[in-house]
Amino acid sequence: MWWGQYRANCSGTNPGTCVPCASCGAGEYNKDCVSVNPGTCTACPTLQCSSGQYLSACGNLTAGSCMPCQSCSAGDYRKGCSGTSEGTCQPCATCDPGTYLVGCGGLESGSCVPCPTSDCNSGQYLEGCGGTVAGTCKDCTLSCGANQYTSVVCGGISSGACSDCLPCSSSSFRVGCGGTSPGECQPCTMCPSGQYMSALCGTSTSGACSVCNTSSCSEGDILKYCEERNPGVCTYKPLQFFSETLPSKCTDWVFCPAGSYRDSCSSTTCSSCPAGTFMPAENRYLSCLPCPRGSEQPSTGQTHCSECGASSYQPDQGSTACLACSGAVSTGYTGKVCCPGYGWTWSGSSSPVTGTCAQCSAGTYSSTKDETCISCLTDSYAPAGSTACVQCHADQIPVSEVCVTTCVHGYLYNRYLVSGSCRSGGGACPSGQYIDLTAYGSVDRSCSTMPSSLPYVVTYDYTKHWVEQGSCMKGFTSFCVSQALDQQSLAQNLNGVMLYSCSCKANYYVAYEPSASILPSVCLKLGLSDASMYYCKPCPQGSFSLAADVGCVACPQGEEPDSTLTSCQSCSVGKYSRYNAEYGYYWCDTCPFGTFSADVKQTFCSDCPAGSYLPSPGVCEQCPVGTYQNQARQVSCNPCPRGSTSVQGSSCCEGYYLVDGTCQQCPSCALGQYRYGCGGGSQGACRPCPSCSAGQYFPGCNGVSNETFCIDCGACGDGTYRMGCYGSSQGSCESCDYCGDNRYALGCGGQSAGNCKACASCSPGNYAAGCGGSSAGSCYPCTVCSAFETLVGCGGTSPGYCQSCTDCPVGEYRRDCTSACEPCVGCAEGEYRVGCGRFGPGLCEACPACLRNQYRAGCQNDTSGYCTPCPICQTTEVLVGCGGAAAGICVPKSDIPAYCPLGMHYSNGGFACPCISICPLNSYSVGVSTNCTPCAHGQYAPQGSSACTDCPPGTRMQYGEGGGCPECGAGTYSETYRAAYCLQCPPGKFNNATGMSVCYDCGLVRRSRVNTSIPEGCACAPGYYDVDGDCVPCSDGFYCEVAP
Repeated sequence: MWWGQYRANCSGTNPGTCVPCASCGAGEYNKDCVSVNPGTCTACPTLQCSSGQYLSACGNLTAGSCMPCQSCSAGDYRKGCSGTSEGTCQPCATCDPGTYLVGCGGLESGSCVPCPTSDCNSGQYLEGCGGTVAGTCKDCTLSCGANQYTSVVCGGISSGACSDCLPCSSSSFRVGCGGTSPGECQPCTMCPSGQYMSALCGTSTSGACSVCNTSSCSEGDILKYCEERNPGVCTYKPLQFFSETLPSKCTDWVFCPAGSYRDSCSSTTCSSCPAGTFMPAENRYLSCLPCPRGSEQPSTGQTHCSECGASSYQPDQGSTACLACSGAVSTGYTGKVCCPGYGWTWSGSSSPVTGTCAQCSAGTYSSTKDETCISCLTDSYAPAGSTACVQCHADQIPVSEVCVTTCVHGYLYNRYLVSGSCRSGGGACPSGQYIDLTAYGSVDRSCSTMPSSLPYVVTYDYTKHWVEQGSCMKGFTSFCVSQALDQQSLAQNLNGVMLYSCSCKANYYVAYEPSASILPSVCLKLGLSDASMYYCKPCPQGSFSLAADVGCVACPQGEEPDSTLTSCQSCSVGKYSRYNAEYGYYWCDTCPFGTFSADVKQTFCSDCPAGSYLPSPGVCEQCPVGTYQNQARQVSCNPCPRGSTSVQGSSCCEGYYLVDGTCQQCPSCALGQYRYGCGGGSQGACRPCPSCSAGQYFPGCNGVSNETFCIDCGACGDGTYRMGCYGSSQGSCESCDYCGDNRYALGCGGQSAGNCKACASCSPGNYAAGCGGSSAGSCYPCTVCSAFETLVGCGGTSPGYCQSCTDCPVGEYRRDCTSACEPCVGCAEGEYRVGCGRFGPGLCEACPACLRNQYRAGCQNDTSGYCTPCPICQTTEVLVGCGGAAAGICVPKSDIPAYCPLGMHYSNGGFACPCISICPLNSYSVGVSTNCTPCAHGQYAPQGSSACTDCPPGTRMQYGEGGGCPECGAGTYSETYRAAYCLQCPPGKFNNATGMSVCYDCGLVRRSRVNTSIPEGCACAPGYYDVDGDCVPCSDGFYCEVAP
């Protein structure tokens, strides 16, 4: 017989045969297969191997032997070496930044632990932490250079890092770069009205503004175009009287040099100014400025225009050549708008300004650089086309186009208004003289002596009054008199003529007009055919007068009369000062549509730029947040598109920039880049997204952003972790509860999803409560069910639930939910069954007693029957034995002996025998009885009783049992009257006295064995152990399956 065989069927005379030993399954070997024994398949004895060993060569006929687990090379560990497996070498885990590996080798995979940064002092960092190295503490030595800041602070595991300060666009400058701040870009701001940028804004300087130097211009010129980077140019003063529109300009900060202009706002190229235009300084205009009137520019790319020569002129803007004056008239002045003796008339065009030159009328003149004809003074005259006025001598006055002699200095002269009245002037006559009344419309040439009969000499201040006979301005209606004139009675002369002192009211002045020029709509002339008169005329716009003034006071440039019309006030915001060429006065006018003035006393209005609007005429305000305006001279702002917003004063919304007056969307950048500086008139540039540390992201990547730094991902709530936070995404908070049933995520939280592990392993009758998310849970007892229920589904993470047992057929019961149905208890005659079913066999109770002369019929099995009247006997008979369950019988009266007393009965069931002794314990009899009825379950009765008494809670009584109601023993109870038996305390409850009707709870962390009678019998639940009577939970790494 060979090894691996045994002899089968060897018996009697049969030697048997050698057959191979049986093969066993995996993890088994054939034990004791030898001789005639076939052996048995036995599990490999893996339990005999120690930790760090495995069972080698178990199988066939050998149990194998324990071999040590083999070592792996550095950086690996042996996984799965146990049982019959020698395991495999696996690489040690790779730890996340900020952690390093501890304990990997042998059979242990090790674990990642945080780098010990707390070991370093303040001003140090941990260098070299990673892999299996904890690192060493080093002093921080980071020092950033100029225009750099500390982007990563030295500390933790970082030595720190420097980055360049935040770069700013050409329209902004940087502030606050240094320390840990990259700084921030603040927009460059233009200088206020009346100033220009003498130091340019950019990089790290906000620039500087200087006041426009108006004193740099010569007399008769004014400073124009002083704004932004342009200190302005001096040009001929009359240009200010027209609302000239400046060219449109870009809103970015790309400036073209002097003599050129921007092709478009979307391009940074510049073109030379064409002939007839100029550009004096750096600018953002989309066209050049036209040459002023009185100048020329035949060349391109020029920074100024040349004034016309002494014998030439130019009435239009934007000219390439001047025009020659006829007759080569020259006054020695250059830059003339019109030739001497001519005045300029506006054609109505303002872009550019154009007009015509016409000869000056009689009484007016023009010379030098005057662009309009000027009236001669009152003591001079001029023919048509004059270049100057002729002044009369001191004893002359101008009449028509000649000078005439009048009174010498100190004497009166006058021009009569109507016969008998005159205007005084030139001073007073000598004492005793007055003005002689001469013919109407003539000029006094001599002074006369005042008649001595007048009450006093009539003399007046020539600047305020004149004298008339009869009434002042008697040739006009009362309206004119009441509204414009003051008159007072003076005296009567010898002929009875009334003289009046005449003067004009406030805001009127003394005017002389030929009758033909006096409009009837103003004041109707009555009864006069050909007269020239003095009268009161309203002051022109922009001037005022006090009462009795001869002339009106003109306000200076930038002012107008106030509401009281007694003084001047500044032109208000939204207005500018205009020139009234007819009267030579300035007046305040509302800025033209689309323009504004931001200060008082302004001499011109500016365009309301893009990013602003005009809520009311002449007032320009920035567009509010969430709106934009890409055009100048607008009265409202537009709302930003959905998903975009804007800051105050935006010409385009975020994500858009301005191109030729149109907002276009910022272009996209390649993957891993973002667009920086897009806005205003610039589309910005693409920059690489910054590399953020773990736990940070850059929200502006692959979009439009003016920020250049990373921000923290943000913490999630308990039971969640942040997933996908890197690059430009903040990720999202996800639940740790993703591992499925009976598993949890170990280490879930922060940025880590953790690893799925099995929930806490609990012994039978317990479950892992609270397992899920990032918690392994704790072992707690399963749900406690009553005696009439069975526990279903307890285990894993489920406490299970109680399910009612299946009912048995009628007449049967089961001992518990797992047992088979059995027949309920059988009852004797006169009894019926109570409580049969579910978990009770029931008990027999006596059929209930009926009233006198009744008996109970049908009392059997599970029904108590019903009361029925006793039978009615013949008059010669007596009913005997009716009661209980017996209907009784009719017996002849002669056969009836004396009744037995209560509690006694006839012997032998008959009536002939005498009554025997009293009924025994736990039985009773009522009326004529032939026997005693036993008490039912849960009842008792003393000897000789006529009824049974119910046993109280805490006691019991079985049918046919002797004695009183026994008390329930310790560890049992009965909670109702008439209990047939005592119940054991269920698991988790106890009592420690007899006669108890209840059991007490052991508590959550204790469990009792059935029928425990003392608190100490409530053992600790699995997972807890007893310490001086208290149940304490097992520490991490330990467990208790069986309560000690």
